[in-house]
Amino acid sequence: GAVNQVAFAPDSKHLVSAGRDGTVRLWDIGKRRAIRAYTGHTGEVKAARFSPDGKHLASVGSDGTLRLWRVPTSFSAGS
Repeated sequence: GAVNQVAFAPDSKHLVSAGRDGTVRLWDIGKRRAIRAYTGHTGEVKAARFSPDGKHLASVGSDGTLRLWRVPTSFSAGS
């Protein structure tokens, strides 16, 4: 789907995308694939960013919400 924005993780091995389909996706750059999808926004996701330690994501949607997501430790972007 179409993407509004992407942001690199602190480790430069992952990135997050803010999708027009309302989904936030965590990507493994080396494998060139999404490894996790976060849903909950009821409109398109306008922006998404990693926390400085890479353990959380924050996203803002056209639905007027800010959502916080935990990055699973099995592929934490901070390690």
